[in-house]
Amino acid sequence: MVETGVLPEAVQMTEMPRGAAMMLTDKDSKRMTTKFEELCNEDKILVFFKKLLNEWNQELDEMTELEKRTVKEKSMVATFKQCARYLSRLFEFCRKK
Repeated sequence: MVETGVLPEAVQMTEMPRGAAMMLTDKDSKRMTTKFEELCNEDKILVFFKKLLNEWNQELDEMTELEKRTVKEKSMVATFKQCARYLSRLFEFCRKK
């Protein structure tokens, strides 16, 4: 289980190996289910990067237990967490517009 303070508040953690599984909170679920063409520009940015993070997260979840113990995988998870943390400010900005 990963500390919830590592990822942005919009990303809620569930049980996973070193930080991969994410679920949407109520803040963004409506935006994520709306047709992309109907969204304003700020929401399109938010949805695009959220989906990208979710796909990346799924890739990390699909790794075998042996792969998860390697230095390369640990580095990938750290990079994922860092990107999610950095994108949290962008997500906040997009929600305010």
